Amino acid sequence: MNPKIKLLKLTKLQQDIIIGTLLGNSTMQILDIYKEIKVILNIWQDIENLEYLKFLFLAMKEFSPFNSIKDFYDIDKDWSQIQEKSKFKYSNGFYTYPLEIFVYHFELFYKWDNELNNYKKIIPENICDLINPQRLAFWIMDTGIVKDNGLIIC
Repeated sequence: MNPKIKLLKLTKLQQDIIIGTLLGNSTMQILDIYKEIKVILNIWQDIENLEYLKFLFLAMKEFSPFNSIKDFYDIDKDWSQIQEKSKFKYSNGFYTYPLEIFVYHFELFYKWDNELNNYKKIIPENICDLINPQRLAFWIMDTGIVKDNGLIIC
């Protein structure tokens, strides 16, 4: 990893992307690397949203080890359907280097769950303070569905 990456600061656009997409489908992984807590941001989209994903990647590219987005194939978890229909889900995405700069966002969106013995993604209690029009737009682009002349945000 390039040492200059540690010196990077998040722009307002990058902050908005992180919060907006974490309200949607994006995920984070926390790592303890040599007693330093670091976090990886994972962003992926279905193939239908490839142009949107390209925009997200270009905005976050300096934090990613990739030069372009990557293809992912997720096998449907119902193995009986796979044997019958050979069902695969195709998506594209990218992830970031493990960085301390993402710890703040991890602490906002993840809480320890004793029953799961793992972190669980949550909607932050201070969501009203976090949301702005651009973050809302990223959330809608990430998981919004237009239905019956209305909008559903998942």
